[in-house]
Amino acid sequence: MAFGARQNAAALTPMEVSLFFREYFLLFESGIGLSDAAYIMAENSADDRAALCKGIAERIDEGTPLSQALAETGRFPHHALHMVEIGQTSGRLDSVLEGLALYYERQDRLENSIRSALTYPLIMIGVMAAVLGVLVIKVLPMFGAVFKDTGAKMPLILRLVTESSGFTALLIGIIIAVLVLLIIAFRGAGKALTSGEDAKGILASLPFMKQIMEKTASGNFAYTMALLLSGGVPIESALEQTME
Repeated sequence: MAFGARQNAAALTPMEVSLFFREYFLLFESGIGLSDAAYIMAENSADDRAALCKGIAERIDEGTPLSQALAETGRFPHHALHMVEIGQTSGRLDSVLEGLALYYERQDRLENSIRSALTYPLIMIGVMAAVLGVLVIKVLPMFGAVFKDTGAKMPLILRLVTESSGFTALLIGIIIAVLVLLIIAFRGAGKALTSGEDAKGILASLPFMKQIMEKTASGNFAYTMALLLSGGVPIESALEQTME
């Protein structure tokens, strides 16, 4: 069983990934070995991160490549694991570590920007749903009573609300379901622009999302190929590793 599975911890957030690689890059660039750098990070971290870094250091001491040690934790993005592996292959691990720190810092800012942009519309929709719920539960029955007292013919929707408790419950259920779906979309919007396994779902199929993700993929392709070719990897092998 991998030590990441024993920790039973959640995946790292983009900012946590960025901070991890930035600190790792600074230590590695200063001439400290990969395992020693991880041990130093463990000594200067809180319990959860300390256990993560110590486990990585122990696996490196056992002869495990850094990319595999990171993969065994189960907490790093698929894209980051591939880039670290490519950095090891090309001999440009320092550039990859620095690039990953910048990349996931940008991803964190992007996710926060999307969430901020969605917060106001989501609040407005929530307020509208609450108002609609009050109308259905409180106001419409009052109008129904007025129509009955005057003997006037009630509209169909008013008759359904006042005379059918099942229809009222269904309408409230629909409102709640719509709110839940909107919250799920809100939580996933920031992740829809990240690479690999996160770039899936309804949001990813929207035209503006697809265009941004295509540009992100093009940038990743160019960056990865540049690292491999500058490290002396043949172009055929570079293309195969980049496709992964």
